[in-house]
Amino acid sequence: MAKFFLLSMYAEIFANWVSGGRLINRDKISALGLKSVYNQFITRNWITKAWCITALPVAYDHNLQEGIQAKMREAYPHVRTITHTYNKPVNVNVNSRIYKQLMGSITSAYDEYASYFSELRDDEKLTGKTGYNPQTGRRYYINKEQLQKIKEKRDSYHYVYRAVSSGKQMFETYLFVQASAKTRRELERYGKRLVGLLQQDKICVREIKGNIGEYLSNFCPASFQRGNIKNTSSFLVGQEALAFQMPYRLKGLINSSGMLLGMDWQTRLPFVYNPLETPDGQVVLVAGRTGSGKTYTCFNIAQQGIGYGIHSSAIDFKGREWCKLAEFVDTKVISMDGADPVFVNTLRLDDLNCTKDNCKEMFSNAVTGTVMLLSLMVDLQPNEGNAVDLHTILEKATMKLYSREGVFQDNPETFSRTASMTYQDIIDIVADLESTGIYNENQVRICNLIKLRCSNYFSSDGRYSDLMRNEVTVGDILNTPLIVYSFNKNSNGELDLLDTIKVFMVQFLDSKKHEIRKQQHLHTFAFYEELQRCTSFTVLLRYISSRVTGSRSSNVSVFLLLNAISALDSDAMAQIRSNITTKIIGKVTEEDKKVLVEKFGCGAIEKYIDLIIDTSSVLYRNCFAIQYETGHNMDKALFKTILPDYMWEKLNTRDSVGM
Repeated sequence: MAKFFLLSMYAEIFANWVSGGRLINRDKISALGLKSVYNQFITRNWITKAWCITALPVAYDHNLQEGIQAKMREAYPHVRTITHTYNKPVNVNVNSRIYKQLMGSITSAYDEYASYFSELRDDEKLTGKTGYNPQTGRRYYINKEQLQKIKEKRDSYHYVYRAVSSGKQMFETYLFVQASAKTRRELERYGKRLVGLLQQDKICVREIKGNIGEYLSNFCPASFQRGNIKNTSSFLVGQEALAFQMPYRLKGLINSSGMLLGMDWQTRLPFVYNPLETPDGQVVLVAGRTGSGKTYTCFNIAQQGIGYGIHSSAIDFKGREWCKLAEFVDTKVISMDGADPVFVNTLRLDDLNCTKDNCKEMFSNAVTGTVMLLSLMVDLQPNEGNAVDLHTILEKATMKLYSREGVFQDNPETFSRTASMTYQDIIDIVADLESTGIYNENQVRICNLIKLRCSNYFSSDGRYSDLMRNEVTVGDILNTPLIVYSFNKNSNGELDLLDTIKVFMVQFLDSKKHEIRKQQHLHTFAFYEELQRCTSFTVLLRYISSRVTGSRSSNVSVFLLLNAISALDSDAMAQIRSNITTKIIGKVTEEDKKVLVEKFGCGAIEKYIDLIIDTSSVLYRNCFAIQYETGHNMDKALFKTILPDYMWEKLNTRDSVGM
């Protein structure tokens, strides 16, 4: 019996192919469970109609099938919507005499019409103009709509010519929308809404009427036979436009450029993300518990960026993770711990190649950085004085030092004089200011605290004097694609004040490299992991926020890697939260998920996060939900970083798990 049914099925397929679909007539279709009538076909429980898209606007940059599915399913959730295409490659001879003649004719017509239109007054361009041509004896009417129609025809000829000349394939495409409903009334309302929606975008659509058998035999579900298809129409598209209109197109799959972050875990197709669509500064939040794969994911982002000429830097508190990338990319590891620690001189401006355009901004950045660094060293407590007084005194001393050495903010030629400046020079000026009598008792007390606590770093016998012996400059890191600042700290516990000071120095050095690369129109990534362990976390984030705000923010992306989102859940963190443009969220707690949705705008990826944190399944282990805004695109995805086995073995950390 099974052989009989199999033979019957093959016979039907062969007969359909030999007859060009003519054997599948209305009676045959009815016998198979389908009843076709004038403009619909009926099964046991459903009534189905179909529409054919006959033409798209020349300049149409939306995915039509995605739009139809989204809009129509939202309006009619109980109606089943299917979109499908049939695509036949065609050869267009763009070098033929006829094609060139037609293209030249429409180009000349457009140039002539555009010339007439350009001579109209502004009001006539809006309303159109009627006139009389004595040479032809006819009246004419010129308007913007007709100009646009001629332009679209010209553009279509030019598009096909460029596509074929560059070796791309053109297709004759049939695009259908098929809807199934329980009642005719609901299907009629659906059809009116669909046609109206398409016509708003100037898309030509025709309902399949007259002979549903032709549609069924040629397009559903048998292979395309090119039978009697007079009621359907195709349109000509290139391979890129066809890919753009496919219903299975996903985020980034056909992007012209971008970084391959991994695999879209729902479709198992590549996920491409392009953070370079805008030069504006970006803050990317990467959140997930220990073991979720944050570091491993960022390894891939850094590698992809370096492939695009983007330099990266990373703060590696553990001191044994980011250095693993050295086997795959040019890396320089700078030890911030051990016998030979290094320091950064925030006073120096001689290594920035400043110009008249940016000298004031760089001067201000040096003053701000110096004040913030020395403030960290003083570590003023609430019962010891006013923080505003501390900043005022340090800023006055810094400005006085620059003035004394003949360094002027509007003259970059004087910046070379900063090469020999030291932090001890500022402390000496603070002592001079204290003795002038211009400060009150509380301010004098702060001056004494500055001298006392900074002496631990700057005096020869100070407790931390070793820190200030080996200077690292921007020239030491400028030409290396990946800079790793290794702290070699335990994975648990809060970092002390000295570590916080080192982190700030690293951030400041990063900002100088970024400024030089920005002048060369080059992008920079900065990966800051576990900053919440620092004692002055707020100060560090405030400086990061200043880097990604305003004119200085161009061409930099800062990645904040956090184990717990609670580190940013305070009023003091409001500014940095507002600067976050992309969220990459892994396995987090329920409490953190709630904060992400309510305060970080992650509602669009809430369902993705639920899948990741679901403990009953390992399907989404080490996956991340991403919600991004690049300046040109806003979207979301559920992805997982996939690297070759040989790379995984080298880059595997405690925070990453294999496939």
